[in-house]
Amino acid sequence: MFQKILFIGVLLCSITTVSAQDDIDLKLAKIYLDKADVMIDSAKYDNALNFSKLALKIYQEEKNDTLIVKAQTTIANAFLKKKQRDSANYYCEQIFLKYDATKNKNTIVFAKALHLKGELLFHKYDMNGVVQNYKKALAIYQDKLGEQNYLTIREHNYLGVMLSMNTHHKEALSHHNTALENALSLGDENHITVIKSYSGMSIVYIHSENYVKAIEYCTKVIELSKKLYGNKHPTIADAYIDLATSYKHSENINKAIKYYEKALITYKADPNCGKFNFAKVYYNLASAYVTNKNFEKAFEFYKKTLTICQELLPPNHPKLADVYQGMGIVMLRLDRHEDAFEYHQKGLDILLKYPNQYQISIARIYRSFGDIYEAQNDGINAVKNIKKSIDIYKKVLGDKNQEIIRSYVDLGVIYRNFGEVNKAIEVHTKALETMEKMEDISILNKNSVYLNLAKNYIETNSSELVSNHLQEAFDVLNYQEKNGKHNFHAALNLRALKDCFGVKSDLYTLKLTETANKNYSDSIKINNEKLLKLYDHWYKELTRTTSRVYTTKEAIPVYENSILHLVERNKKEELKETFEIAEKTKSRLLTE
Repeated sequence: MFQKILFIGVLLCSITTVSAQDDIDLKLAKIYLDKADVMIDSAKYDNALNFSKLALKIYQEEKNDTLIVKAQTTIANAFLKKKQRDSANYYCEQIFLKYDATKNKNTIVFAKALHLKGELLFHKYDMNGVVQNYKKALAIYQDKLGEQNYLTIREHNYLGVMLSMNTHHKEALSHHNTALENALSLGDENHITVIKSYSGMSIVYIHSENYVKAIEYCTKVIELSKKLYGNKHPTIADAYIDLATSYKHSENINKAIKYYEKALITYKADPNCGKFNFAKVYYNLASAYVTNKNFEKAFEFYKKTLTICQELLPPNHPKLADVYQGMGIVMLRLDRHEDAFEYHQKGLDILLKYPNQYQISIARIYRSFGDIYEAQNDGINAVKNIKKSIDIYKKVLGDKNQEIIRSYVDLGVIYRNFGEVNKAIEVHTKALETMEKMEDISILNKNSVYLNLAKNYIETNSSELVSNHLQEAFDVLNYQEKNGKHNFHAALNLRALKDCFGVKSDLYTLKLTETANKNYSDSIKINNEKLLKLYDHWYKELTRTTSRVYTTKEAIPVYENSILHLVERNKKEELKETFEIAEKTKSRLLTE
């Protein structure tokens, strides 16, 4: 009897010891996994993998499926951050197999797995797949954690960025606003989620071409990031790049270059930032110098970018294709068409090795081929390549998106430039119809569609249609006149506004031809004077905000165009006065 009791006691002690050891192992695994998360946040991904794999081994020995999935999620995240996407995808698939077996998918860990799957799909350019996975993850967080939780807030911000990239700007802004409100309600206005919300809003405004708002929110990101991190953190450098990009598109090139250079200094101050971040800045500086028409400087920065990318990346990496395309654009601007074609072809050859992942980039190269062929007066191949880009955009993004509208506009311009005005009208009407079906569309896209329709109808002598579309083009830019006085400062884009005034001169010339009413001669004179004032205003702004010195002599082509219309359309003696007005205006510019 005594021996039996002793045996039971030993057995119980042994079980207790095993149970205690299991508890120790599980606690140790949790420490490993927490440490892995810290390593990921610190960009020490190899350390994160080591810790998370140790945790996974313990969980597998314990045969705890829930914790196994948790460790696999951390491992997948670390591989994703390391850009080892095949490995990340392998662990994601393991997670989904586990959940398919258990049927219990309404868990926080599964939401994290959905988010990781979305990130992987992003790199395959499956934007709809990204959005679907992020929305599913968000729904789980909302159900399990509520709105006022940092994981829910984070998912709102991630979803907002993806929706904005898909041109769903209003929906994107709604998610960022929700994230911001809930983040602020948690009481810490300097929390990273607040910064991410403002950053997301700035990206939405950049994508929707509202650069004033973009600048406002980029500035907030920088101010809050400095409070949270100090002056030398990559988040600040990223915000400098967004701010610089906003200034670049606002044609304030001096400020754009200033903030790109600040981004470079900030990246270099962080020992954890690699050369690839420097390449990102060089690439953006090159783009800024293209905008500023300093093509030699632009090419210099593209070469710097290429050198780093060739050092750090495989020879067929898609990032190299972006750089080659940039170099090709510089060559096109310098009228070196063969070199332009060669650089674009290099980029295309790389991207075609990833046919299902970089369709949008491939479409953009075909659009650039269209520009090159048009510059070479090869209308057939220009049209062929623009149509290729449209087909790709439709396949990847659907029928309603900004890229298709831009391509329709380009295609119509090519048709018009090669004398096929009816085809130009047909294509630009398609752009208009597409635009009218969309909720979110950029101001410049709207203006471009209306203005090009007006230009087409100038060619067909349809003054009423010109007048209607031209007014729509003016309205989009928020330009209004009161008592004949202009308000250039209120206009949303001066470059687009001067194009509108140029077409307005053409319209008055057309009406003068149709009616022989000399009042239109006065209208041409008044409009040309306004256009001259606009050029004065615009070039003063550009001289102030760029490295170039602009003069109103650069307006001469507009007046030469007016004279050309008079020569082509008007042979009546009574229109001689109008011709003289245009000539005097040109002479005035030449003597400045």
